[in-house]
Amino acid sequence: MALGKYTKIGGAIKAIVGEYLKDDGVIYPATNNALKIGGAIKIIPIGDRYIYVCERTSDRVYQLTDELSVGWYYEPGLGDPNAVACDSSGKSYWACNDGVRAYDRDGFLLWTNTSITTVESICVDSDGNVYAGNYYGQIVKMNSVGATQWSTVIDVTYIILCMAVDQSAGILFVGTGFGRDAVYRLNTTSGDYTYVTLSCEEDVTSIAVDEDGYLYVGEGSGRIRKSRIDGYVPWTMTNIGADVHGLTISHGEYGYCALGAVKKVIKFALNDGGVEWTHTESACDTAQDCAVDISGDAYAVFVKDASSAENQVKRLAESDGAELDSWCPYLSARLYGVAVTPGLRAAGF
Repeated sequence: MALGKYTKIGGAIKAIVGEYLKDDGVIYPATNNALKIGGAIKIIPIGDRYIYVCERTSDRVYQLTDELSVGWYYEPGLGDPNAVACDSSGKSYWACNDGVRAYDRDGFLLWTNTSITTVESICVDSDGNVYAGNYYGQIVKMNSVGATQWSTVIDVTYIILCMAVDQSAGILFVGTGFGRDAVYRLNTTSGDYTYVTLSCEEDVTSIAVDEDGYLYVGEGSGRIRKSRIDGYVPWTMTNIGADVHGLTISHGEYGYCALGAVKKVIKFALNDGGVEWTHTESACDTAQDCAVDISGDAYAVFVKDASSAENQVKRLAESDGAELDSWCPYLSARLYGVAVTPGLRAAGF
């Protein structure tokens, strides 16, 4: 990395892309989108889109701009960032081995919560409540300032691999794995939980919920099912190749996910599970995670175990899955989770 390319502002390491300007106490990269109106500098945003990425080799968390260049990055001292969620304002929430941290969109630390460790999964609702699940079956709800609201342990041998919140129904869904392959629903007010009658073949590796309350469950066997809480299953996708990660619902009528060892990302129709397109990266080892923006473009993490330029985040076109942009911080980066603003309708945004 060239000297002078980055600087530290308010605890976050920011890319120097030119000059910075301050507007109402907030520091922005100076671009041609800054205008002087009535004596004040106003920022004219383009897209208002921010991408957040976990990187485990050097334990960094990144914010990328709409052009897939670094807005800021931070080395938080919390080992192994495993997952990330974000809300419509650009705040980001990071699941790490030593707890949960929240940053504002400009990289300033908002709060830290260490009441839960070895965190594997995370999600946020539109009121700023954050839910985190860990390796030992613990689930914690935090409010918008990071204070613990409740803590529940389903079973210390259950790994909470994934979670999704149905805010309108007051339900948090979690998926477990490693021999405890099941879905549970929790009351978001109390943390009380019950088992969802939905027989699973393998680890529940990914989960999402749409605005109609339907649940989408991805498994290590390469199976995706759309279901209701009562167990009714309108459709099942099978033989899609590998463990399902980053299962996410778009603002349209589609879902997206990454398919682990078969190195694919797919877009599918919510009404019948029909696959709209497939994007394959044969040079990587794993398709690790997936997120989708308001326009339907997908952001996928592809990982190569050896030091390689194939460790990348790629933006894939909504229409056909073609690559639009890509980003790799450095060759040995081990990328993990990804999230993109403004958030998903499944989370109430």
